[in-house]
Amino acid sequence: MLENVISIPISNGMKVIQESLKEKYNPEGSELRRYQLHLLDTLVEFDTFCKKNDIQYYLAYGTLLGAIRHEGFIPWDDDADLWMDRENYEKLEKLMHGEHHVLTDKLSVAMGIRPELYSPPYACIDIFIIDACPNSNILAKIKEWLIRFVYVMIKLRGRHGTANYGRYRKGIFMLPLALCCTIDQWKNIYKRVAQLFTPKGTYSTSRVQCYNETMSGLKRRYNTNDLCCAPAYAKFEGHLFPIPAKYDAILRVCYGNYMQIPDNTHIHVHNIIKEIEVVK
Repeated sequence: MLENVISIPISNGMKVIQESLKEKYNPEGSELRRYQLHLLDTLVEFDTFCKKNDIQYYLAYGTLLGAIRHEGFIPWDDDADLWMDRENYEKLEKLMHGEHHVLTDKLSVAMGIRPELYSPPYACIDIFIIDACPNSNILAKIKEWLIRFVYVMIKLRGRHGTANYGRYRKGIFMLPLALCCTIDQWKNIYKRVAQLFTPKGTYSTSRVQCYNETMSGLKRRYNTNDLCCAPAYAKFEGHLFPIPAKYDAILRVCYGNYMQIPDNTHIHVHNIIKEIEVVK
């Protein structure tokens, strides 16, 4: 029996609101709900893999928020996010391979387990790697801007030869510099910068960050003791998954008043399933 299972009381009023949100965004049988169940199966399989190989991870971002506020997927959500420290990620990287276990360049886990529903038969779990953030604000900013710079180099290098530079067209003047290295070389530089102040998977600082976050997400910094600790567990779609024991402090960094349901103008839908051919 797992210890430290988190259960957040939900008022009757909140239950009514949540049911109305489900009816609006992901009613049973809808494409989104079918994809969420597909993604849930993938998450359960991933959890089994991690338990078998003694790999620690935590639910992250919207998936963690969903576990605490909805005991499952946020009704409009269509992805799964996890946190993992550098040591556990490198262990996962060595072990996960094969047809149904693929680590992509985006640091996602693609695991196809229900090919009868979707083509291609993949559901992606995004893994955000926890690395050390310097205690010095000056050094933290330097590391952040180094990450931003290398990230832009990777994007420019990858789009070289195409007509689509998208949001990176403003940095086109740096293309000659981007062409000095291959994409793989830039990615190795990216990993080296992310691991500064993170010797051998340990944390030498009081703060941590996820450097493979979105560029806006790089502003999120967490207390090391809040995010890197023994896990608690929370219900998510009828299953128990590990979460940071100090989830409240973590979610407040991410979302502020996280228990408040956002209004329609602040609901962000990824639209991942629009990129997937759903078999009728």
